[in-house]
Amino acid sequence: MPDLKIIFAAAAVVLILVVSSVSMCGEADKGDKVLARINRYVLTVKDFNYETESKITVGVSDVDTEKIKEELLDEIVTKSFLIQEAQKQHFDKDRAFVAEIERYWNRRC
Repeated sequence: MPDLKIIFAAAAVVLILVVSSVSMCGEADKGDKVLARINRYVLTVKDFNYETESKITVGVSDVDTEKIKEELLDEIVTKSFLIQEAQKQHFDKDRAFVAEIERYWNRRC
């Protein structure tokens, strides 16, 4: 039987994929600078800056800002790999599985 932590992580990633599918389309507009390519996912500088705006508050030191950006980039790359692996394993096709993960995340919030 698969480890539940791995299943929950994969399912969480699937949910993130569903929720973020509009912003994480994997295509960069012409002229957008690419910050990272994670297999078929493209993270542009513009998208990364948009994500960091919600994480960095006014008055945060430059050192803290850089640390937050590094952590966020690591998180985005990790999620992208997990999303792609979840799709590869077809977790996003199992409605019962997705429903269980939704219940899990609703209990956590």
